Amino acid sequence: MTNSKIPGIEGLRRCFLEPPREFGPTPFFALNDELDHGRIRSALALLADRGCAGVFLHPRSGMTVPYLSEEFFAAIGAAVETCADLGLKAWLYDDYNWPSGSAGMILLRDRPDLRQRGLEYLHPEVRPGEELRLPGPAVAAFDLGGNLTNLHDCLDTDHFRAPPKLRGRPVIFYLSDMNDHTFAARCAPWSPGVDGCLDYLNPEGAAAFITRTHEEYTRRFGSHFGKTIPGVFTDEPQLYRAFPWTGRLPEEFKARRGYDLLDRLHLLVTERGDWRAFRCDFYSLIEELCVESFFSPLRRWCDEHGLLLTGHLGQEEMIARHSVNHGGVFRPLRAMSMPGVDALGSGDPVNGRLFNMERPFFGPRAAAAAARAGGSTRVLCEAGGGAGWEASPSTLKRQCDWLFASGVNFITPHHSLLSIKGLRKRDFPPSHFRQEPWFERYRRHAEYIARLSWLLSLGEPAVEAAVIFPTSTVRADERGRGNGRGGFDYYLESILSFLAGSQREFELVFEEEAVEGLARAEGDAFVIGGRQAPLVVIPPCHTLGRAMAAEVAKFLDAGGRALGFDTLPGRDEKDQDLDGLLLPAFRRALASGRAAQVLGHSGISSETLTSALDQILPPDTRIVSGPGRGVLTHRRRLPSAEICFIANLENRPVELDLSFARPKARLEIWDPTETIARPWTWQKQEGDRGLVQLDLHGGESVVLVWSDEGKSSEETLTPAEGGRAPEAIVALPAEAAVTKSPPLPLVLMPEWELEPAGPNVLLIEPWRLKTASVPLPPPEEYRNDIHFPPRARRIISLGRGLARAVAPLRPLERRASTIRYVDAAEMERGSVFVQRRAGIDLDRWGVYEGIDAITRLGENLGLFPLTRGFPPPGAEYEAAASFTLDFIPDDLTLVFEDLGEPTRLWLNGRELTGECLTDVGWDPACRGFAVSTLVKKGRNRLRIKSRQPDWPGLAPSLPALEPVAIYGTFALADRTVVRPQPGPAAGGNFTERGYRFYSGAMTMRCRFELPADYLGFDLWLELGEVREVASARLNGRDAGTRVHPPFNFDVTEMARAGANELEVRVYNSAANLLGRPQPSGILSAIRVAAFAPEGE
Repeated sequence: MTNSKIPGIEGLRRCFLEPPREFGPTPFFALNDELDHGRIRSALALLADRGCAGVFLHPRSGMTVPYLSEEFFAAIGAAVETCADLGLKAWLYDDYNWPSGSAGMILLRDRPDLRQRGLEYLHPEVRPGEELRLPGPAVAAFDLGGNLTNLHDCLDTDHFRAPPKLRGRPVIFYLSDMNDHTFAARCAPWSPGVDGCLDYLNPEGAAAFITRTHEEYTRRFGSHFGKTIPGVFTDEPQLYRAFPWTGRLPEEFKARRGYDLLDRLHLLVTERGDWRAFRCDFYSLIEELCVESFFSPLRRWCDEHGLLLTGHLGQEEMIARHSVNHGGVFRPLRAMSMPGVDALGSGDPVNGRLFNMERPFFGPRAAAAAARAGGSTRVLCEAGGGAGWEASPSTLKRQCDWLFASGVNFITPHHSLLSIKGLRKRDFPPSHFRQEPWFERYRRHAEYIARLSWLLSLGEPAVEAAVIFPTSTVRADERGRGNGRGGFDYYLESILSFLAGSQREFELVFEEEAVEGLARAEGDAFVIGGRQAPLVVIPPCHTLGRAMAAEVAKFLDAGGRALGFDTLPGRDEKDQDLDGLLLPAFRRALASGRAAQVLGHSGISSETLTSALDQILPPDTRIVSGPGRGVLTHRRRLPSAEICFIANLENRPVELDLSFARPKARLEIWDPTETIARPWTWQKQEGDRGLVQLDLHGGESVVLVWSDEGKSSEETLTPAEGGRAPEAIVALPAEAAVTKSPPLPLVLMPEWELEPAGPNVLLIEPWRLKTASVPLPPPEEYRNDIHFPPRARRIISLGRGLARAVAPLRPLERRASTIRYVDAAEMERGSVFVQRRAGIDLDRWGVYEGIDAITRLGENLGLFPLTRGFPPPGAEYEAAASFTLDFIPDDLTLVFEDLGEPTRLWLNGRELTGECLTDVGWDPACRGFAVSTLVKKGRNRLRIKSRQPDWPGLAPSLPALEPVAIYGTFALADRTVVRPQPGPAAGGNFTERGYRFYSGAMTMRCRFELPADYLGFDLWLELGEVREVASARLNGRDAGTRVHPPFNFDVTEMARAGANELEVRVYNSAANLLGRPQPSGILSAIRVAAFAPEGE
């Protein structure tokens, strides 16, 4: 939206309260089952009802319909037509699973020449004359001892013979096919059985990919392009080996850089001569080829067909891997119409639990910088993938708040699963769909996303600082995947973290932008994409592109301001001296007081940075009192107003005094979680600054809006459905007299009566399992595996020896449980454990190569349930378990999953036959038997014979024993059915009151006495800690719904003196059934708080 079309303050307020639907969440819609058209239509209707703006039609793990078949396209057509009818946007996802480019491996099956290859190297200790067999075709070799010697003549296909006069250890480069198991090659019965990834440096690859996928969509759905279908998502294209390579690379290098590549290849791993210039030449060419060969063809195709190209790169957030993954990230991201990033896990930079975000203050802002350079007002984030079944709207909101404060304004929740049968339930949950109990109230969460996505797409950021990203330093520091980190990424992230935690509005500026005229000096302003920054931050680095260095020097000499560190860039991308350009200009600015230099960047303190920055540029926003590091802000300028989004990422409440530059007469506070916009009061105004007081609950966010236009007013579209208590909404004038003091909050520890919305659950486990044995791989495999260092080989040898020794003693059955998904952050901790214990350097290998290495390690040790699922694909198995009943209700149902394989069940020795019950359990694939007449008090025995589907998965989406459960009206004591549903009792954690495995809605009722002296005040019911979502009714009247904290409800009009009846409906998460049981319900005391009515 251009500034001329942004409404005035009244229009802004109205749109905020009723945000345009197109700004709501747009989840991945996982097409992961049989693709029944009726089921797809009903699922899309439900997503529309819950406030989604659209979906990405995502062919995904578990899809049984062959990818790109006519049956597949018929299902896509049904989805597109349904979206058109519902007013949803139907975005296309350009492949089956990820990484994009292989057309579900069909392309690589038919064109193996398009498979990605990479360059690897060895640095072995060899004797003169010794022959060494290489893991792949030889490329180049060098003797690094003494004066460098070219050993290309010692190479023969895949062999190296050391010369008679070898002065030192050689470095030998060879080619390695990217044939790792990826999600694009697994988790579906129709998979072609090939592995690998597309060569993104070969233009033939993108052309063939577009022909196989995009043109097929055009042929069938072109009439919807630019309307119901707005664009295409491309997912995680990336180069995966130690160094990027493609067959034409030597010729392209000679043509574009003017010298021979192979003769200097050793400079990728050694610092000799002009190594810095060579690496910059090498990786800049890789970036050029990536863009020319893959991203630009996709963008051109989208432009020609009226579509947007969006998506994200593989590991764009990992600064130290930019060079080997893409050559650089700026130009690939800018090639997208709407650049994006992904944030896996449920965390944020303050609370942790982020899976992939190694540098969380960099990733989203890199995408925002690319969007600015490309003229896009929207920045996408694929958010929350792998957070686990225990994720909730509260944790997801805190993550979104961080993203909103970092420049993101298009939220793509990961994901909405059509099915969770079999391995699908372990496909990086949660699911923003009916599997999560809290999804019933999801619309409130969707409206929060829509409000902020819309508002933070308007106007321009109030930029205080442009932080230079020296791509040349990152390239020069690169010594191959997992090697030679120069520390720059750590220092940059520390600076960005400080700026964000100090509420400084900043933007990243890539050095490439100066080359293209997108970043330049205009007097004492540094202009980036039309935005003027008064300050440039030069992070500690040794190399900076000459064009950017010249613009920064020009800016400083014209009166601009800068913050530098003890390492200022002294070399350019050609390894030429910058001392006569940037450093003199910086010293002159330093002498005139317009620059500050912070020394000792390895241990920079916040106090030192704050003092240095304040000397040269007072902040636009400052927390005068109160904790600040966990409070993030994002400030934007609009024609009619200035806005500041403020988010408390802490888990505790904070009391803040905030000082803002450029205050206006009219001040309002807007609550993005509610349909409320209210007047606010400047506590003090002095000169060009205004002081505001705010109390924010843990995880709460608000928007402050100030303007000289119009009149501040209070607007509420619906009766206030809970939220912040009045003392946090209205600041009364100092002279206002309060004639009556409210009483202290009434603290209640009630006895809660519980009424579940559905049957309770007893999950049956553990199991005794019999299945086909899986032989250990031959010992030659691990002995010759280059991924296993000596320590790993010793561990495998000892483990295999122990396995052989105990084999005669091992029972035929083994103990097994259902595999529960653990969140992505925990998986990452597990991989670190493997690295430390087995000595496998996962940083040295690509992500899928690392997964494969862990899998092979487990298989060589016989740890099959941890590495590839158990029972294995296609295996027949027999499983036995028992459960205990002290009480037998008349509605017991045994629930299991029908995976399409022959299955027989016996209960207490009697085979269960006849018509199965449907419409039971956690998925449409669940089936059931009524068993109240077949069970007995005490121990009951269950036996199952079945067969695993014969297609493989990939961790964590692995085949396993799936849940089997008893449903009915009962309560549990540990794992025993002991009694009917419990009566009223103290304690609001219903997980501990007999509902350990229950995932669903629970109605909780209690009674309390309210003294008469509370009447006449504004009364708020404060539920405290709720897991996860709550709706409240008092005395039969609706008090509203809260999906995010604080769980406060205005009950002024419904409370009465004496006896009151409270009913709270709490929705927990799916973790109790599908993951690790979590506390559920109301976990704290509740309060009734009284406040003086507004205006008194």
